[in-house]
Amino acid sequence: MAQFSSSTLKRNAIPALITFSAVIGSAWFYAQKAPKIYESSARMMLDDRSKSVSELGRALTKLPDNVPGGSSAIATQAELIKSERVLKRALETLLPPGQPDDPDRHLTVGELSRAIKVKILPATSLLDITYQSTDPKLVAQVLNAIANATVKEDSASIRREASTVREFLEKKVPAQQSKVLESESIESQYRQGTGIVSLDNQTQSLVVSLADVENQERLVVAQLREARTKGGLLQDVTGVNNPGAAYAANRVGQDDQLKILRTRIAEAEGKVIEVRSRLGDQH
Repeated sequence: MAQFSSSTLKRNAIPALITFSAVIGSAWFYAQKAPKIYESSARMMLDDRSKSVSELGRALTKLPDNVPGGSSAIATQAELIKSERVLKRALETLLPPGQPDDPDRHLTVGELSRAIKVKILPATSLLDITYQSTDPKLVAQVLNAIANATVKEDSASIRREASTVREFLEKKVPAQQSKVLESESIESQYRQGTGIVSLDNQTQSLVVSLADVENQERLVVAQLREARTKGGLLQDVTGVNNPGAAYAANRVGQDDQLKILRTRIAEAEGKVIEVRSRLGDQH
């Protein structure tokens, strides 16, 4: 059995060695002849503060974080990098018009879109862009062209936004000014109709009038207290609880005394006349 295995191994060793050598040789030949693939990457940082030229633009374009389906700024930027507009601008940079066409640099927007990979680095504002090619110089140039095209597209977007905001203000500001002037005209007519010259002066006059009324109120209250005090004293003197009855009794008493005084004066005048008549008879 051992002799059979040894003879079988010796008989198959040469074909196996030939096959192994052929595989190794083919792999080496393919490695030597196959084109080398070069890969390069670039990273871009998204600064959200530079995405708008004005506070109004940020207010108009920014959505609350809790809005369902709200777009992510960094995801939007990643899609912008692979957009046809940016890639077309990058290809125009690689091969400007008027230069001879280079077969190695001849790329279409679709080929470039499939060749580049854009990845969002987790928990950061960084975008990682990678590109592979057999031309090492082309790899670096493509990444630089894409980065520059993205920056230019962002700048163009900001300029478009600024133009939109300017047009919005040019339309809305005059309309608001017209409304303000109309409101001021209506207010002026109302003042003239009601005799209000100035709201400040009218307010000051109302404050002064209110102060006068409060002073008069305090004076009346003081006079009322004084009258009540005098009424109490009059009740104590006359012994009458009703102030009206006390006043009437006081007047009645005064009338009786006047009658007595008048009677006495009349009697005195009568005596004077009598004395004068006597003196006249004697002389």
